Formats: sequence, C-alpha cells, structure tokens
Amino acid sequence: QALDTTSAVVDGIYEERALERGWIVVSPVAPEGVSFWRGSEVHVGPILDWIQTWVRPEGGTVHLLGVSNGGISAFKAAALHTDRVASLIVFPGYPRGGDSIEGIAGLPVRMFVGGADTSWIAPMEQTRDALLALGADVTLEVIAGAPHFIPELADGTVLFDVLDSLRPDR
Repeated sequence: QALDTTSAVVDGIYEERALERGWIVVSPVAPEGVSFWRGSEVHVGPILDWIQTWVRPEGGTVHLLGVSNGGISAFKAAALHTDRVASLIVFPGYPRGGDSIEGIAGLPVRMFVGGADTSWIAPMEQTRDALLALGADVTLEVIAGAPHFIPELADGTVLFDVLDSLRPDR
C-alpha cells in the first residue's frame, strides 16, 4: 500500500515537474509495518550513500521532504544526518518520541499544515517556536481550511518553489 501510494505521487505528480525544474526526487518507503521514525531510521544513512553513487547533490547535501508520517520521519532523518541535509520541508510533520531538534536548528525548515488538521497544528507550532528559540530559519504556514493531505500542495508547484528558494546558489 505505502509503495503504491508513494509511487503514484512521485511518478505521477512530482517526476515531470521535478525534471522541468532540475530536481531529482527519491522517495524511500519503509519496510512494511515499520516507519523511518521508529525502527527503519537505520536505513537512512545507506539510502543517502546510495543516492551519492548515482547523483551529486548540489552543495553535497540533500533536501528532505515528508508528508504526514513521512514528515515525522524526515525530522528524524534530519536529526540523525544534519551534515548531509540542506533543508527540511514537511507538509505536515514534526519531531516525535523525544527526538532532539538542536542539530536541525542549523537547517532551513519549512512546514505546512492544513487549517482543518487540528491535531497536527499545535505540535507543529511548538516545533516552530522551539526552533525559533534556537535561532533557526523556520517557517510554518497554516493553509486555511485544508485537510491533512493538503490539496494546494498536490501538484508540487509550491514545493518546488520552496526548494528553488533553498538552492545553494540563491
């Protein structure tokens, strides 16, 4: 199920827009029944190593994006590999399970949450506030009336605009 959903989004929506804008999208799927924020995080380093075998990321680092549990996983991966990450974008997402955010404070962090996604807003606001207190470059956009999976972000335009603004040469 997760692989089918991920493939549909990456292949069906993001691939064409990514290539038009000079981006490569890699979207791993955690093994069945395990998430990248609770058990599969050990695979993140090897995935980043694998990416480096076939593409040279700008600035030598990758931009991590995640949706929902993928957003939680992206926070975990960024915390574990801050030296290999250029930025963190979640829509929605926040750290869980007592994960430290101190290292993430050195990264640009962009967060999006739907205004109707009430159970995710408060922890994302707390994350934003904690990162701001650490001096981070962080934004949180609450998209009025949007549900958990934010339709306004579905075609990738906003996300690739954000990525373009975070390119090393900008």
